[in-house]
Amino acid sequence: MGAGSMRHASLPETATSDWRDTMTDDRAEHLVADLALVVLSCHLQAMDTLQTYLAQAYECARTLSSHVQTVRSGRPFKFARIRATGGGLTEILLIPIIGGAALVPSVDLRRLVRQHRDGFDHLPSVDLSDVEIAYFNLRIRTARVVDSIASLDGVEDIDRIEFLAKAVLKSCLQTEASYPNPLDAADDYFDLACSFVNQQQAPLAALCLNKARALLESYAGSSRLASHLVLIDNMKERLGEIRSALTARAS
Repeated sequence: MGAGSMRHASLPETATSDWRDTMTDDRAEHLVADLALVVLSCHLQAMDTLQTYLAQAYECARTLSSHVQTVRSGRPFKFARIRATGGGLTEILLIPIIGGAALVPSVDLRRLVRQHRDGFDHLPSVDLSDVEIAYFNLRIRTARVVDSIASLDGVEDIDRIEFLAKAVLKSCLQTEASYPNPLDAADDYFDLACSFVNQQQAPLAALCLNKARALLESYAGSSRLASHLVLIDNMKERLGEIRSALTARAS
């Protein structure tokens, strides 16, 4: 990657409108997703995998830095924030979401949590007790991120990589945004449930469906617009389809 400093004082804080419309937000999302996947790969002690994600993050950051000094994304970035408990311990995993799909290495998330606890074989089973979609506004100082990622080139200590990658990721996540209106939030949970079904993560899919159902029921109780009620009925039908897919996978 190379660790040379890259400063672009003459670049604007926002990209030109055409480039922003077509590229900036997408690149910013993929950069943040790659950084999150670096952290997950560190949990897995998967050096080859994390190096791949680091290289991808570096290229995204370098491309952004050639067009814009500071990125403020035009839309919130989504994470699946998974709470896992077991043996009196709680772990929080941040899984990036792009296009409604959770991006995660093909692993059992229970094993991921177990490995993060130093690999003790005697640990009790892990309960994936909650999942929520967290929305973050992004603010990325591109040259600084390029330099931070480049500084990891040649580092072999996975714990050190994880610590620094978390710091870079945190610097990109400016603030946690409130979730959108209940129907849009329910739709996000539906998409995430489908993604977890496809990844054979049935417990997480079920948690997402419960969140979607709660949002729909809350909104249905407060809405009197016929058009909204029709939309709610359509979403409930979709909920049934996903539950059927879960049942089919379990059989």
